[in-house]
Amino acid sequence: MIGYLILGSNDIEAANKFYSPLLEIIGSKKVAESDTFLAWSFGEGSTIFSIRKPFDGDEADYGNGTMVALSASSTEE
Repeated sequence: MIGYLILGSNDIEAANKFYSPLLEIIGSKKVAESDTFLAWSFGEGSTIFSIRKPFDGDEADYGNGTMVALSASSTEE
């Protein structure tokens, strides 16, 4: 199961204008917002979809700023 997905963006404001209406149409709600980070959820236990400026401060591109987290119920999994 995917816990969260983060896509890098160089323009959080533009990403917010694009993704907020789109994700609202398909049933998601925004759960976090700052000048560097946006996140939406479809509800408890669902994958979080996020947009953020890359941690390293470099420009976002096809790989920089992108992260996927896999969920597990224990460290043994």
